[in-house]
Amino acid sequence: MGTILFVINHLDTVLAGAATTQTWIKIAVTYLVPSTVANIGLLLGSRRPPTNTNPSGLGAAGASSVDQN
Repeated sequence: MGTILFVINHLDTVLAGAATTQTWIKIAVTYLVPSTVANIGLLLGSRRPPTNTNPSGLGAAGASSVDQN
């Protein structure tokens, strides 16, 4: 994806020989952003739901979660 964005956004500047330091920084960001977004999406999508470690339904102090009044 980064290469496609590079070609669309920066190839003409690079081929013309007019690429400055700012242009090269923008090119690096062009590659980093899609990669970062894809990896964050992968990590969030592969998270396991929390497991129920206390199947009795009792709170940490052993009290029921239902009001006893």
